[in-house]
Amino acid sequence: MVRAEVSTYLLVVHAKNVFRFRCFVDSDLETIDVSTMEQHWSKTIEYPPPLALASILLLLGGWIFYYASLPRNLKDIPYVKASASRMFGDLPAALAHERRTGLLFTYIINKCVELNAPVAQLSFRPFGRPWVVICNGREAQDIMTHRAREFDRSKLSGDLVRAHAPQSQLPMLTNDQWRFNRLLVRNTCRRSF
Repeated sequence: MVRAEVSTYLLVVHAKNVFRFRCFVDSDLETIDVSTMEQHWSKTIEYPPPLALASILLLLGGWIFYYASLPRNLKDIPYVKASASRMFGDLPAALAHERRTGLLFTYIINKCVELNAPVAQLSFRPFGRPWVVICNGREAQDIMTHRAREFDRSKLSGDLVRAHAPQSQLPMLTNDQWRFNRLLVRNTCRRSF
């Protein structure tokens, strides 16, 4: 059998592994010399080192985790640009402000003033939705009086009260239990009571 001067490589993909074989092509019949393939079968199997594969998977997993935990800010509502690229968003700056002043709510007010917007958004948790803060009294009153069906109580205000009074009306969302509790205390707001 006459072999050509040029040898080719045959790549075989089997069960997610890539095997490389050096094959010689017969110049007359243009067929592959199988005996050469069998000789190189055990010699040319190449696996990536386990440590390199593990480190690549770890880096890829860390990258996906980091980008999944970044705050997802809402469109057209102002936010602090620097906190959009941090995993914990505004939390480090808010905790530093609380250590200095002892008050967290002044941080929220200061951010609304810095952004020069009556409505702003702040992010305090990874994988969580941002807080939408309304600093304009007229807008807040409009939402609480005319658009109550669209905006129910926040989970944050419920969590603050639930530890001290779990069955009170304040931590409840607007549902049948809340309506029943409101009926119980309805008559206590009259002068005759």
